Amino acid sequence: MSDSVTWFVDQDASLAEAKEVAERVSAWLIAQGIVSPVPCKGQGQGGSYLLSRGESAARWDDFSHTSPISMCGLEIVTERRVFHTGDNGIDGIRCPVCGAKHHPDDLSWSDAISAWFAGRADDSMACPACQASRSIVDWEFDSPWGFGNLAFGFWNWPISDRLLGEVSAMIGHRFRLVHEHV
Repeated sequence: MSDSVTWFVDQDASLAEAKEVAERVSAWLIAQGIVSPVPCKGQGQGGSYLLSRGESAARWDDFSHTSPISMCGLEIVTERRVFHTGDNGIDGIRCPVCGAKHHPDDLSWSDAISAWFAGRADDSMACPACQASRSIVDWEFDSPWGFGNLAFGFWNWPISDRLLGEVSAMIGHRFRLVHEHV
């Protein structure tokens, strides 16, 4: 059996503010009835508990489902992490300046990710087409990846992208939507 996680990755939260922002968002999600404060049986990737679906969760589903039991819930991550597609792989990476698509084997993307994860100042990668050098965070992966200190992971839940817009507007941060297959 496999799992799918839809991550809302906060691109603006610092590590110092991640927990405070997570508490604000989770309180709002609970108040709206989207999630319940009661943990469900499933566990997230780091062994953290998942918040179960709330009584109003179905209003935020991307499509109807027949088996709410298969929904695992919401995982909240407040640590520096690379959110990736999992088993889906990488077909190409696009330059944020010129838009040129490159095969992953033609770029030093792994080094740039390692630098970002370690918090080093130079986490940039140069584009072979235009020579512009930008942070790995700015590059576009064909199947989007996210880099952040805060994320909300909806496990096996057909959550609507419109919830991402609501959360972003509420806290004034930019988010990246990442679909992971585990």
